[in-house]
Order: sequence, then C-alpha cells, then structure tokens
Amino acid sequence: MTESKKQDCPVMITEADAYLFAQGTHYEIYEKMGAHEVEIDGQKGVYFAVWAPNAKYVNVIGSFNNWDIFQDNMDRISEGGIFALFIPGAKIGDMYKYVITTSDDRKLYKADPYGNYAQLRPDNASIVTDLSGFKWTDSVWQTEKQTKDILKQPMAIYECHIGSWMKHPVSDPEKETGFYNYREFADRFVEYCKDMKYTHVELMGISEHPFDGSWGYQVTGYYAPTSRYGTPEDFMYLVNTLHKHHIGVILDWVPAHFPKDEFGLANFDGTCLYEHPDARRGEHPDWGTKIFNYGKHEVSNFLIANAMFWVNKFHIDGLRVDAVASMLYLDYGRENGQWLPNEFGNNKNLDAIEFFKHFNSVIRGTYPGIMTIAEESTDISVTCTSPSKTFNLASMLISNIFIPNQILRRKFRKEMDRAGISQLSVLGLVATEAAYAHGDEWYAAMKNYVRDNIAFARAYVEENLPGVRMIDTQGTYLIWLDFRQTGLTVEQLDHKIIYEAGLWLDSGKIFGKTGEGFERINVACPRAVLQEALDRIRSILE
Repeated sequence: MTESKKQDCPVMITEADAYLFAQGTHYEIYEKMGAHEVEIDGQKGVYFAVWAPNAKYVNVIGSFNNWDIFQDNMDRISEGGIFALFIPGAKIGDMYKYVITTSDDRKLYKADPYGNYAQLRPDNASIVTDLSGFKWTDSVWQTEKQTKDILKQPMAIYECHIGSWMKHPVSDPEKETGFYNYREFADRFVEYCKDMKYTHVELMGISEHPFDGSWGYQVTGYYAPTSRYGTPEDFMYLVNTLHKHHIGVILDWVPAHFPKDEFGLANFDGTCLYEHPDARRGEHPDWGTKIFNYGKHEVSNFLIANAMFWVNKFHIDGLRVDAVASMLYLDYGRENGQWLPNEFGNNKNLDAIEFFKHFNSVIRGTYPGIMTIAEESTDISVTCTSPSKTFNLASMLISNIFIPNQILRRKFRKEMDRAGISQLSVLGLVATEAAYAHGDEWYAAMKNYVRDNIAFARAYVEENLPGVRMIDTQGTYLIWLDFRQTGLTVEQLDHKIIYEAGLWLDSGKIFGKTGEGFERINVACPRAVLQEALDRIRSILE
C-alpha cells in the first residue's frame, strides 16, 4: 500500500504511531490497535493491529475466514513488533482471534488485548464492533462537571456490582444467572440512586473477565465492557442515563494484575510480554495472577491509554484504582526470599511509582474534571470486626478494631477514652475469645442450618404463597419476599403483616421507594419458628 493510501486510512498505523507507542506516549493507541471497520480503495473491511514483538508469525482467524489459521497472515509493520492487516469483507459483528506462532513454533490462540467486545463466557473470542454509533445526550452533565471543583464537592458514592444488585427469577440457578442487562439495570437503578440521594455510583467488574466469582477483578479484556450484561452500546446507555439524572459514574480499574487464562495477556507472544519476566516481581503468590511490567513503555502505554479510553468513549467520570498497595510495594504478599528489592535496596516499586505519576499527569491534564481514586489500604485502613452477628453475641457489645497506623491508633484510643467507652466487660472478652478460638464446629453447623432454612422458605413460598416471590439470596440470613403481585398496597401489606399475622418484619419501604412491596425476614431461627411465621403469612393471603 502506498504512503498516500496510508494517509487516507485513519486507523492505519503510521511510523509516528509506532514511535509514540514505543515511547509509551501514544494515549489514543486504542484508535489504531484492535479491530476497526474501514473502507480502503472502495473496499469495506476491518483493519486489525496487535503488538507481539517476539512472535514468528501472527494470523487473524474468525468467522470471516472460517477460522482458517493459514489464510490471513499479518504483516510486521514496525521494528517494535506491531502486526497489522486489512481484511476486505470482514465486518461489524464478526468474531475473531489472533493465532500467534512463537519462536519455538507453538500456536497460541489469543483474544484481542484492544478488543472492544467479546463473546459471552465461557467463550472468549473478540467481536468486531463500532463504538461511534451511540447518541449521547449528557451534554448538560458534561458542562456542569467542568464548572465544579471535584475536590471541594460533597459526594455520596454507592458501590455496586451489577450482577449482584438485583436478578431476574430463574428456574435453574446452575444454568441461568438472571443478570439484568445494562439497560434494565439503568432504569431500575437510577430511581434507587435518586431516592437515596447518591451523587455517584462506583461500578465494580465492568471490564471483560472470564470468571463470575472474581467480580471482575481478574481482567482479560481491558478495552471491553463485559458482555454479561449486554453490548458496549448498552453500557453507554447506562452511563448516559445516570448522567441525565446528575449521577456520576466511577469505574473500578484494575491495573495491578491480570489472570493466567491462555487466551488472555499472559505469555502473550510466547514470552512475558505484559508481565514482568521475574516471578518475584511478575506474579502474585496469593492471587495466582500476573503483574504488569510497568517499566516497559508499551505496557505502561496500554494501561494509561486504557484509562483515557474509558473516559473518552464511555464518558466515565472517575477511576478507582484497585489494589494500589500491591503495585507500590515489592514485598506485598510475599515472605523473605520471595521478592526482589529495588536498586536502592528497599521495597518500593519504582516503576509503579513512575507509572502512577505518568498516569495522573496525563488523565488529569487531559480531563481536569476526572477523579482518580487510590485504594491504598496499607497505612490508612481501619478494620472493624465483631462476633455479634456470626456467633449471636450482640448483647456482649464488643468488637475488634485493627489500626496498623500508629498515629491513627493513638487518635482512636484518645477518642474512645474521651467518650468513656474504652472499658469492655470481662464476659464479653472471654466470649469473643471463645467464639473465635473454639467456634468453628458451631459456625459450620449454623451455616448449614441457615442454608437449609433458606431452601425451606423458598419451597414454602413457591407452594403456598401465590403472588409472592422470594428473591434469590447472595448471602446472610435475611431473605426478601416480594408481595407486589398480590395486589396489596404498601399500607395494606403492612397492616396485614403487623395486625393480622402478628409479625414484626422489616418493611421494604424503610429502604426507599424501590423497596415498597417487599418484606424482609430473618431466617436464623428454629425451623418451627420460621414455619409458623410463613403459616401466618399464608393465612392473611387466603
């Protein structure tokens, strides 16, 4: 392709692009890497680009070439190891992967690190998509944001995991998740946030990830909103809806580590490309994940451009950076002999420190209204635990408070003494020690009993309470019953529960408008008591 044709194609990688990427300063590299639909010489197709400097060959396979590993061989277009190829006929919606032939002739099948959409797990191919079609209507919010000093504005932030906030009822929990999609969630969630007066929501687990149980903290697709809840455009709808109601959106961002899944970033081109090559700096022994090599310019560029991507393409208002402590300290989660000190002999990760300086200067310099929030818990954390709920010791009025920072600990003790509540009962101390030291067997039995109570309640509701639905629990001993299909008003429901059934439950209305029509029940009780309560509810509905 001639130079003039290169200039006519906005996504094609130029020498300047390759140079800036190698320097770690191409903050819009996502506009060039990945898969982009374009037209070249009158032919529509997709331009693919991937960084794999140690690969012998790179091929693109996908639904457009019947996954033929020999058909579309990419060109190495830069000394820094960028491979690229224009494939006529490829289009939006096509699935694809990169087949990387390593220096020792192994074949690695990789999802696109810069891909914007992915198959629903457990499948993991990337999907060609277009992020330019959504019609944003949040201009008022964007204008208002520019006039405010975020450091001087009061904020009430609601942390939320979409997959756990609310679910559709399912017939088979083993096969169905019941997840709300982004649009359904937006329409329900915005009313809750408004009712509770939240100014911002912090969304957990948005970037693509393979395992539900990680809650999105082991990312494989940094440039893709997870397909669990819909398309990238659906996610834009969610952000746009929140902004229209003057609610800011903060994303949990995870530049600290990534999983070892074969299709992901780990060992990407047959070498430690994204991760540090020395396991003493390149792996988390406790988490079983890889650690980014922050000293490599292209890796730093990948992450900083990713932050810019979320702000630019999805109008995100802030980034809460997860696990910062693990990035800053070389000995984090390691015993002696498991970590390497820096050149000065201490535990500071100098590359990570420089990365954060670079990250903040770019993101805040480009978007002054954007918040960057560090989850740095090692020296500012106050951890509170209590045996009250777990071991039914509420009457002991005792808790445990852990404060590693000596200055904070002295201040806390001073306030406790001033308030006159620094002296705990001997009985409470003995009971707490006994609970944690000898309560394992009782605790395990209690959990099993409560679990069986929940199952009993679910079966009872389905068989005996028409118009009532039990919400699937995510944990604890509290269950929610949905009475909205019974035709009872909130007032009628409360009257029947209290005065006719003789029960004292938690009415959902105390939690705001979205809770109206719900009742909460504590099932950590003898089964006979639970059954009597359910029998009383049955009697008022007959």
